[in-house]
Amino acid sequence: MVVDLERRLAEVSAQLAATSKEYELTKFALSEEKERCETLSQQLAASSAKFKEAQKEAVSDVQQRAAVEIAGLKTSLAEHQKYAEKLSAHMEALKSSLGARVRELETQLANSLTSTEQQQQRATESPTEKAQNAALCANCAKAVEGGQFKDAGTITREIQSSSPRLQEMRPLTIPLEEVLLGESSPQSPSFSSSGLWNTKQSEEEMANLRSTVNRLAAELSNSRRQLSITNDLLRDSEAAVERLNEQAKVLKEEIRRHERNSERDSQLGSGFLSPISSPQSSRSGTNESRPDQSTIPHSSDFGNFSSSVTRNEYLKNIFVKFFELPNNATAEREALVPVLATLLALSPHEREVLHHVAQTGSFFSGTTTPQTWSSYLPSWAGLS
Repeated sequence: MVVDLERRLAEVSAQLAATSKEYELTKFALSEEKERCETLSQQLAASSAKFKEAQKEAVSDVQQRAAVEIAGLKTSLAEHQKYAEKLSAHMEALKSSLGARVRELETQLANSLTSTEQQQQRATESPTEKAQNAALCANCAKAVEGGQFKDAGTITREIQSSSPRLQEMRPLTIPLEEVLLGESSPQSPSFSSSGLWNTKQSEEEMANLRSTVNRLAAELSNSRRQLSITNDLLRDSEAAVERLNEQAKVLKEEIRRHERNSERDSQLGSGFLSPISSPQSSRSGTNESRPDQSTIPHSSDFGNFSSSVTRNEYLKNIFVKFFELPNNATAEREALVPVLATLLALSPHEREVLHHVAQTGSFFSGTTTPQTWSSYLPSWAGLS
């Protein structure tokens, strides 16, 4: 009996020693796991802090660059608008001045044509004057040959009565003595030289008028060319202003998108990864005890983690409620739209789409254009 008890005592002692040894090993492994969990938690907190800091820096950098670009675009836009206004005023002034110049040139051209026609009429009348002068010389020659000398007054009256044209040219009549003796006054031109003088004068006036008309036509074409260049510059300035407006609009939309992303991150939180248990924790076998509350590291970041989990859970419940409502429950869906828009920081277009879904209960728009994944990317068409 005693031997049996001693044998059982020895077995119990051996089992106790093995259990104590196993307990020490388990305790050592548990301490290692605690240290590993604390290290992972610290690394995760540091990585999360670095990620948040980098995200804030990136967002602030993008906002600063966008603000600088928008300021530059606004300055360029103001300059182009001023230049366009200046060109418009210059073009209006050119139009008014060119209109006045064109009217003046047209008046001068009409006067030139009228004077040219008058000179041509005078030139056509000059042969008649030559014939009358020849008849006068013939009469004088006949009078000299026949010896019939008349006084100067009689010959002058006969000549004037025979030719009405000579009555108009009284300043050009000369005494008969000067005609017979071949003497002529230096102040009075002869009848033969007066026609030539009128013809030469008409030709000179015609040449001057032609040169004036050519010069005025060249000035008119030059003014029209300047007006065309000014119109081209004005169109280029208007196109540049429109392009700058489009770029400013796209940059403003990008800033709003970054602000919505930041607001969405602040609303939902970045979250933390739950610590993953190591396979070494299972080496203690079936006797492994469940870790108590002391194994969870206490940190201020776990408060953020719990609030993030709460917000995500709330958002999940809102989504499930929104989708599981029947099609005729439009009022309940409309009441959930502002909550989703606030939590997700939706844009006005996305909010309109959500309102359409809440009102119709259909998740497809009436447009026939196919939607691809590239349609969800931000548009940079104005910056090309």
